[in-house]
Amino acid sequence: MQRVLYLLNVSNPHRLSADSGFTFAELLTPAFADAGAEVTLASPAPVGDPRIRYVPTVSPSTSTGPASTPAWTAWSR
Repeated sequence: MQRVLYLLNVSNPHRLSADSGFTFAELLTPAFADAGAEVTLASPAPVGDPRIRYVPTVSPSTSTGPASTPAWTAWSR
């Protein structure tokens, strides 16, 4: 069985419906699962397909905002 780890970098965490990367993940991850892959998505929010394993991450702040925990640190806890 193939395994896919999809690491999503979100540029618009407060409006995921407007983030093209998240929209693409919602379309692509189910297609991987349909092909028989075990899919894990690391992102600020899960996609709608229950077959996709979800690992929450924290989006980095912008240069004008406060520092936040890097996504890889949040995932490794």
